[in-house]
Amino acid sequence: MVYLRSFGLISLLAFLSAWTQLSGLVGESGILPLDDFLKQELLKNGILAYLKAPTLSWLLPSYAANLTLSALCAMGALSSLFIIAGLFQGPSLFLLYLSYLSITVNGQDFFAFQWDGLLLEMAFLSLWICPWTFRPSHEKLHPPQLLPIWALRFLFLRMVFSSGIAKLCGGDPLWTSFTALDVYFQNQVSPSPLAWYAHFLNPGIHHISGFLVLVIEIGLPLLVLGSRQSRLFTFLIFNFYQILIIATGNYGFLNLLSFCLSITLLDDRTLQLGWLKPVVFLFGRLPAGAVSQDSEITPSDFKRALRRPKFLYHISEISLILLMFLGLLQIRFALYKPFLLPKPVDHIESFTRYLHVVNPFSFFANMPPYRPEIILEGSWDGIHWQEYNFRYKPTETKRIPTWVIPHMPRLDWQMSIAALGYYKDNIWMGRLLQILLENSPAVELLLGHNPFPHQAPRQVRALLYRYRFASPELRKNTGQWWERQLLGLYSPVVTR
Repeated sequence: MVYLRSFGLISLLAFLSAWTQLSGLVGESGILPLDDFLKQELLKNGILAYLKAPTLSWLLPSYAANLTLSALCAMGALSSLFIIAGLFQGPSLFLLYLSYLSITVNGQDFFAFQWDGLLLEMAFLSLWICPWTFRPSHEKLHPPQLLPIWALRFLFLRMVFSSGIAKLCGGDPLWTSFTALDVYFQNQVSPSPLAWYAHFLNPGIHHISGFLVLVIEIGLPLLVLGSRQSRLFTFLIFNFYQILIIATGNYGFLNLLSFCLSITLLDDRTLQLGWLKPVVFLFGRLPAGAVSQDSEITPSDFKRALRRPKFLYHISEISLILLMFLGLLQIRFALYKPFLLPKPVDHIESFTRYLHVVNPFSFFANMPPYRPEIILEGSWDGIHWQEYNFRYKPTETKRIPTWVIPHMPRLDWQMSIAALGYYKDNIWMGRLLQILLENSPAVELLLGHNPFPHQAPRQVRALLYRYRFASPELRKNTGQWWERQLLGLYSPVVTR
């Protein structure tokens, strides 16, 4: 099963990435300790905390948060391996969903990215298409039913279309004037080395490309509703677009997830094309998007299936229709005109949002016009200050940007996002500064360089800089990739 095995591989990478960071982020000595979070949820919501923060950690000892978090990552990674191997795929996918849901809830602000929700929504919908036996043979493997495939295709359509509409309706003049790419390559959270070269391309190329981004994200997904040929065209253009994004930036496992979801646009006949056979060879013969060797899913087939009287008596199919309907409602957030729903619908939507089985999408709807960055510094005497360096986000002006996908450096991302707002709006920032005064080993692992490895500083502070790519002349003469200008203090000085 091409789709399921590729999804299992990407999920494995996501679990391994999370495993290396969770102790420092939300562990016992982390920035936002899990034990404190669960206690606060109980105090704030009472018994509803179990609904609003659905995590297996409620059943595990929260005082041993590091062990709990490692156990969740291990269960998710093992489930991913079973899916890749084609063993117990149904039960394994369910455990994968529960594990990553728990990690997402436990991770709080650090796991609030849209691709975390996308992974969970894909995992949940995939429960309808995976075999639930030990290891079904190719001959006995029944093709998935019609509706689950269209549910995944509709998720693809909604994800891409919502992101495009959000760019137009979000009020960002850079997108509506097609000039967003003038600053995108420089101001994205985690640029690659090629982003520097792309930034200094002719502005006309940027403007044409900005227009094409909107065409691809708004017009292209509508072709999913067409014929096999139109879906193949969508698959090819969309993944060429993803390759360009990967070449110039780092977005964790988002692009890989998007590629995986786009596989559902294909069917058996398409995958028999010679140039697609390497994909089939790597991940298996039958894709999850297959219905049969000779059939083609069309919207008319979908309508005929809905008209079957027995369909209304199948709970699983009704559940899928409800999820697709709720997914359709999420597009209202991309329009920036949310409307009130009837209370029963609102309650159901809230429940599915807590479980992350239905999510709104609006990837990169607003483009910051410049790049602020937070630089952390420590001092023993309040006069001489030394910088903390991060592994991936810009700090040193001579450090070349790098590719880190599929790894998702959560603290680096949150630091860059926090720079766009205010210190008081990011509660975790104050906790991070306090932890730097303690030299927590778990948090130190998240940093690139600690200038106080043996004795913690007495004071720490956060400064705000404006970063921009170094000009070709400056880079040639000095080797700098970045220029920076001090804007002022981001936070008050914290003293122990």
